[in-house]
Amino acid sequence: ATSGLGGGGGGGSGLGGGGSGLGGGGGRGLSKIPEVEGKEPIQQPESSVPLRLLLAAEPFISAVPSAKWEDLRPVRHLLEELRANPGIRAACPDIESIAGDIEFKADDLPHDEEAFRFTEQMDQDCLQAILAYTHDAGQKKGSLYFELNNCLRERSPEGRAGLMRTWGDFMHYFLKGLSKLEPVSGVVYRGLPEKGAVIAQYKVGRPIQWGAFSSTSRAKEVAKKSFAGDKHSAIILKITITSGRRLGPLSFFPKEDEILLSPRCRFVVSSLPYVEDGYTYLDMVEQKGELFVF
Repeated sequence: ATSGLGGGGGGGSGLGGGGSGLGGGGGRGLSKIPEVEGKEPIQQPESSVPLRLLLAAEPFISAVPSAKWEDLRPVRHLLEELRANPGIRAACPDIESIAGDIEFKADDLPHDEEAFRFTEQMDQDCLQAILAYTHDAGQKKGSLYFELNNCLRERSPEGRAGLMRTWGDFMHYFLKGLSKLEPVSGVVYRGLPEKGAVIAQYKVGRPIQWGAFSSTSRAKEVAKKSFAGDKHSAIILKITITSGRRLGPLSFFPKEDEILLSPRCRFVVSSLPYVEDGYTYLDMVEQKGELFVF
């Protein structure tokens, strides 16, 4: 989904929308995070351009504590949390409508044979959290995936505290649900609309971490048509992954065959730009470890 896990036009959560999708996620220019001595800051994309400067640091020296999502003990069910959390209500004004869509979609999934295979080991709160992330509210701002990913990209201690306060219980259910899905390895594609900024920053051997959830697809045509846009100005990232999660029927946009990448995923650029079928491509490979904590 664009960011959402699904969705296409209109900045939805789909692979072609905004947010965390194949090119999603509103960029906010360059902001500098204090450097760790002896560590070189790197340019890391926000799932779209312009790019943002984030801290390249190993977890044990990071000034930002790792969020202990698994230690949280939510006091509300997922839909209750979405409707009652003041931070979520402020970020997503249409949350009542979004919650209604999620409830309807979740109730319909048991009638889908493939969805049943996905969900038989997953409780309802976790299932609804995955659906919530893929929901497309019609525009990026106010869509759950977009607002969540914006918070995830905030690396300051204050920002992390706000993230835990607003999104902590949602993240608990979401990550727990994703952990129930089988890991996906192989080649996926992510389309970005402005190749100039990407080529300028993505040099061979450079480590990359987006720091938010990122949507990709195993279908090259989805990356092209959903978000890349004009082939002359766009770029397709061809990424070899080992830890993606296939959302499949647990998405509002199942035909996108969305493979979701964790904020923890780090990559290295493994090729120079090259042209194929009229589009510019760049190869990346997933690496072990994190550049900064999540």
